[in-house]
Amino acid sequence: MRKFYLLIPFLIITAFTQAQVVVKSIDELTEWEKQKLTLSIEAPEMRLPSYDYTSLQEENNGEIFSGPFKFGKAHEMEIGLKDGIWYTEGTRNGWRLKISSSGAYSLNLIFDTLVLPEGVELYIFDAKKTVIMGPINNKNTIGTDEFWTDLLPGNSIILEIVGNEKELEVVEMNISRVIHGFIDTFSAGFGQSEPCNIDIDCPVGQQFEEESNAVARLLVARWRGFLFRINDK
Repeated sequence: MRKFYLLIPFLIITAFTQAQVVVKSIDELTEWEKQKLTLSIEAPEMRLPSYDYTSLQEENNGEIFSGPFKFGKAHEMEIGLKDGIWYTEGTRNGWRLKISSSGAYSLNLIFDTLVLPEGVELYIFDAKKTVIMGPINNKNTIGTDEFWTDLLPGNSIILEIVGNEKELEVVEMNISRVIHGFIDTFSAGFGQSEPCNIDIDCPVGQQFEEESNAVARLLVARWRGFLFRINDK
């Protein structure tokens, strides 16, 4: 199962040349990646402010459905390299930061600045070490004003940037929004589609037989979005 994103500025598909960013089981890391990463959860922690998500959850349970499904609330933040910790451990050089939000089913990030020189990679994984997103590198970020991550499960995630000491000196990063997932999108299953949706296996969906092999998730905020193609088989 391949997993990757396509950037859609203002919901217009323009970035087919962007490289793939994989979200995979942490068990699928290559030996080379395991050597580069510490995968340590020990890092300075940035916590989202407390918020009562009850009313937002109730909106999704209402009888009237209008607009995109709301799974999370975006918190305006200013999180940069100054908030994490630089480390040197043996031959490894890098930077780590933990971001947490109490009670979150998922967390995802919006960067308004992400400059990764050649040879530097960013990985993001959940605190329980079940899944990891990366490597994110200069091939993914060139020509983009914003960079969005996919949803990562749980209420705490760790960012780890790796590279050699000289390359790390020119990294630039700022996270402008952190989205607290107040709906458990990872447990969604059959029978949860809206009444207006059409079953692709019904006769009316036969003309989309080839497209039915793919499943996608589109994240939207303020008329900008990222398309995360979950499965193309």
